[in-house]
Order: sequence, then structure tokens, then C-alpha cells
Amino acid sequence: MKKHYAAFMLFLGGHLAYGQAFPTLDTNFNTTVVLVPSPIQITPLFSGSASMVKKPASLGGGMAPAKQNHDYIGFVPYNDSSDAQLLVNHELRGTDNNLDDGGGMTSFRVKRNNGQWQVDGDFNYVDFKSTVGGTYVNCGGGENPAGLVTTAEEFPPSNNVDLFNNGYRDTSDYVIPAGNAFAGRTIKRFQNFGWMVEVDPATGKATQKYYKMGRFSHEGALYINDGRTVYLTDDNTPGVLFKFEAAVANDYTDGQLFAYKQLPNSFDGTWVALPME
Repeated sequence: MKKHYAAFMLFLGGHLAYGQAFPTLDTNFNTTVVLVPSPIQITPLFSGSASMVKKPASLGGGMAPAKQNHDYIGFVPYNDSSDAQLLVNHELRGTDNNLDDGGGMTSFRVKRNNGQWQVDGDFNYVDFKSTVGGTYVNCGGGENPAGLVTTAEEFPPSNNVDLFNNGYRDTSDYVIPAGNAFAGRTIKRFQNFGWMVEVDPATGKATQKYYKMGRFSHEGALYINDGRTVYLTDDNTPGVLFKFEAAVANDYTDGQLFAYKQLPNSFDGTWVALPME
């Protein structure tokens, strides 16, 4: 079987982040390990603070230096593995007069020509402000079977004072918009951070927050092809392994969240259903 590999590296002001796409792991452990021959060639595509991103209308339009502290890199192919959308998370959470406070994400198209990856078009800053009330510390992520990407909000603030002290200036109450679980409910601004957030790669806009997936220090998500099951990781030590079961296939707005309880001195355990309010 012919296998295709793609790797992406982005320089981010003193750091190096990378994203890789690998074939599905053979659980019979017959997978052949392929070592990339040395020297590895690197072509920078996007650099925090150096690349200029296109601002959405909700932030006044125009251009601004890209955010830094990259984490998750989503690779969403269009036609084949040589034409895709890249989505890059930014964990930076301080005050930002150009691109809104909190975290963020940049989306851009890439194409491979003659073996070289090239950026095709603008770097677009994802609109979180007008659709989901902003984001905070965008860490890991995942892609669901419908081709939509989710970005994980890590280390949520414990109150509005904590939020403000970390550079987020808008501490007004937030009304959860239509189309979301708990639509119409008014919550404190700090409570709107710490969720999995859905982004449409085709439009570069956030569409909703998955409030039923729980509020904790989200690191990433593994979506199972049944369209219902999602495994969620918690970036704390010790941490919790979560599982979400959607009520309706391919609709992650409603369902049940579970926490894994491992038995002492065993690899076995049980899933404990959590309160959903």
C-alpha cells in the first residue's frame, strides 16, 4: 500500500512547532516505520509576529502581525494531499490591540508545487469574537468526521479578576447565542472560556462552542468515525481522561460527558457519567 506523509513546521519567535499526518496505526503492529532521510529541508511558511494576518470585519479589518505561541496545527485536505487548509492555534493570552485579547487561530491555504509547499493566498485570523465571544489559550485540537476543526481552550480562568489580570479586558456578562447548548443563558465572561470550539475551515469562522463537552483545561480531542464518540484530554497532572457521547450522530451540541475511573493496579476501569448542568 502506498502511504503519503506530510509534515509542517512553523517558526514562532524562538520556538519551533510542527504538525504531522501519519497513516492509521496498525494495531497488529505490522506497520513499517519510515525514517525521513537526512538532511531534512525546512521551508518556513508562517511565523508569529513576522507574518501579517488579515483581520476579520469584527476586529475592524486590515492587517496585523500574527500571534505567537503556536500549538495545534490542523491539516484539512481539499482534493488530495497537495492542496489543503492549515489552521494554527495561538496560546498567547495577553492584551492585544490588533487581534483581540485571549488566544486565537490563523487559517491559510497551502499547495504543493514541484515538491515544495507554498502559501496560496492570505493568512486569515479566525473570527471568534462575533460568533462565540472570543477564545482563551487555544491549545490542542482535532477534526471531526464532518471535516470541521475544533480548537481546545486550555487553563480557563477561575473568575473575572483572573481573566482581567491575564490581559482580557472585556469582562461583561455573555449571552450564549442560538444554535448552542444552553442558548439564551447569561453567564459570567470567565465562564465562556475553557471549552472545545468548532471552526469551519472553509470560511475561517468559529461556529459554536461545545458546552456539553465540559469546561476544563482542554488539550485535544480524538473524534471516532461513528460521529458520536469523542475522547478528550485534560492538560493537568494528575489529569482526567474524558469521553463524550453525542445524542445524535454528527451533532456534538448535545450528549453525555463521562470521566474514566481506573481500577487500582489494573488497566481496566469504568466510565462515570457526569452531571450535565
